[in-house]
Amino acid sequence: MDFEKLMQANLDLVFGERDPTRRIAAIRTIYHEDAELHEP
Repeated sequence: MDFEKLMQANLDLVFGERDPTRRIAAIRTIYHEDAELHEP
């Protein structure tokens, strides 16, 4: 898995998108439905 590409896509397609419909579509494209967030 290329984490650099994943994080760049997250910045460009999720954080850079103002339209909520397109933003959620990007999230669904980038991340697996079973993805989990782990914060330190």
